[in-house]
Amino acid sequence: MPRAKVELAVTLPGTTVVKDSTVTHQGRIWIFRTVFAPGDVGVWKATATATAADGITQAKTSAPLLVGHATRIVGFDVRPRVVVKGHDVTVSGRVQARIDGRWRDLAGKAVVIFFKPAVPGDLPLQVITDGHGRFSAQETQNRSGWYTAFTDYDGQTGEGILSRMVFVKVIKSGHAHF
Repeated sequence: MPRAKVELAVTLPGTTVVKDSTVTHQGRIWIFRTVFAPGDVGVWKATATATAADGITQAKTSAPLLVGHATRIVGFDVRPRVVVKGHDVTVSGRVQARIDGRWRDLAGKAVVIFFKPAVPGDLPLQVITDGHGRFSAQETQNRSGWYTAFTDYDGQTGEGILSRMVFVKVIKSGHAHF
């Protein structure tokens, strides 16, 4: 006698890549296990299809499946911390992801650098990490405030990652009392 079954198809949209899933169940609880490699980061599509014992499909549903790694911003800094009005500061740091139990540099990651208090017309700095996960940007500063960096996605929490905040003090020329 045929039995009811549930199948899960996990695909990477826009490609022909399909992941196999193993299925176990106890009563009404179905458990699916799909193995992803370190390079499989992205938004996948999971489609579950339930088929009744008579072979007629009863239900089909799809949902996005986010696959990623724990991510962090390290070594975030702004130099100099005290700057003469109208001079440049350099903002820098590194983005890393936890892959195979080790923190590894993340190349090609977008980072947005914010300055607060923001005023109308202020735009955040946008940079991309280099091959070693490093990012750096220079900006002319005319007022004191806080810098922070943001990267868009952490594969474990599904949230963006925010760096620590660094304060920069702007002084008038000739008043450099450090």
